[in-house]
Amino acid sequence: MADFWTEVNKLHPALRGPLIYLKQHLPSLTIVSGYRSYQEQAALWEKYGRDPNRVAPPGRSRHNYGLAVDLAMSESDWAKFRQMAPQLGLVQPMAHEPWHWEPSNAGELMGTGYTPGVPTYPQLQLNQIGYQPSEMNYRYRSLSDMVRYYEKASRGGGTPSTTSDFGLSDRRNS
Repeated sequence: MADFWTEVNKLHPALRGPLIYLKQHLPSLTIVSGYRSYQEQAALWEKYGRDPNRVAPPGRSRHNYGLAVDLAMSESDWAKFRQMAPQLGLVQPMAHEPWHWEPSNAGELMGTGYTPGVPTYPQLQLNQIGYQPSEMNYRYRSLSDMVRYYEKASRGGGTPSTTSDFGLSDRRNS
């Protein structure tokens, strides 16, 4: 399995922030599969016989946007994770994949919700907003700021919903 910190840094901030917070409380938390390129998703699509019940087509997977993760952890950490994750805005959208988690607003974030004029294929969407996939990088203003937001959320103070709420800033603006 890949290093947690390498994988988490490839994710969309809406998923990255909660996972970093959770990792501080769940030491066995591991990302088995996070961001996938269009080509990686295409290979899985072919491997599983183009079966949409087993894998999403390339460009349609939330993994292509860094908005989905497949996780592994100890049984005791899973129990804690299932209690904490919803408070941080994470959902398990498919009952048949208990390892698959994403932000509750992932559809909206990837452009599959009602977002007129925004294509659903990640390479087109990123190009439309001026990013190349390699530039989809953010940095933390401070880890303590991000943790403070999530501790507030876990006490019922609301779930962060913007990049600045996550203690993140767009690297292009620095």
